[in-house]
Amino acid sequence: MLTRGLAGVARPRVAPAVVALMLAACSGTSGATSTVTSSTEAVVSPDILVSPEFINGAIPGGRLVLLAGLVDPNQGPIAISAEASGAEVAVEPSEISGSEVAEVTIVPEPTSSETGIDVTITAASGDQTYDVTRTFTVIPWEDDREDQGRKILSLFTGWIADAHPEFGITDQTEFVGTYTAPMLLVVSHYTFFSDDWEVGVSWHIMVPPDDFAEMYLRPRTELVPTHAYRIGSWQTALDTGTVDVIEVIPPVEVIR
Repeated sequence: MLTRGLAGVARPRVAPAVVALMLAACSGTSGATSTVTSSTEAVVSPDILVSPEFINGAIPGGRLVLLAGLVDPNQGPIAISAEASGAEVAVEPSEISGSEVAEVTIVPEPTSSETGIDVTITAASGDQTYDVTRTFTVIPWEDDREDQGRKILSLFTGWIADAHPEFGITDQTEFVGTYTAPMLLVVSHYTFFSDDWEVGVSWHIMVPPDDFAEMYLRPRTELVPTHAYRIGSWQTALDTGTVDVIEVIPPVEVIR
């Protein structure tokens, strides 16, 4: 079954394996609290992982997508909810089990000055609740990166269509994008979502040959990126039509 949320595209409901141990140290329970009350019913611990650990800002109207998974993949079902002041919030799916992943989408409201926002993600099972809070800054900028981001995305998708047809990504795949990590300078970041994939694109704002570009792929049913690729000079690739792509080690968590 597919569900559709603020990210603008459908996503699968059931998830395959989550690499929980990989994220336990870097994106686990920062800002987390646990509330346990007495209950006559047997419940499972609702401890969750929230990724990423650090958020490098967001812009008004942009889509900031955080990921939530269970610490113990043998547990569930666990209800997932979230709230934040000054932003619209949606969670899909609202209940996860085992290695399933919930996407928490935060859309900041318009602002004329830098504004701090706390988003609290809550996991609940019976009378037990477990909260994880992430704090980020909304930068009052407009999205001026999409056109460039899509050009660089097209370099990678054209290559992937030939090199990895099993991914199901082609030049015709529809992606909804959002400006990501505006507080990271020199290297721009843009995140795209299709029905099945999150694609994180980054590019170095320099002249050839120092203008590299990278892309990671995360199946939307996974907590971490599974593949990553690099182009040595994105401007040269756009100018000549020759795209030389190499595979690199994917990041241990998504970039936000």
